[in-house]
Amino acid sequence: MKELAALAYRDNLPESRDFWKNEMAQAIREIEQMYADKLETMKTEMESSYNLKVCNDVDLPSVGITNKLMGADMTSDSEPRKFGTSL
Repeated sequence: MKELAALAYRDNLPESRDFWKNEMAQAIREIEQMYADKLETMKTEMESSYNLKVCNDVDLPSVGITNKLMGADMTSDSEPRKFGTSL
């Protein structure tokens, strides 16, 4: 570790500084891209999960409401009213 520190302090050429500056900038860009990719994946998964939950939560009550509007009593043994003609 001390040897690396000594090399770093001893090598103050502009080319070396530019090299390390470019390397660090590239590493930061790569980290930012990985972060953005992971964030996009998480966002997509969360949206899918939310949509699935919302659709399931909305569909179930709407069936009950629709049946009640059509005259079906979900708590009794009575048959729902039939509208229109049979095919």
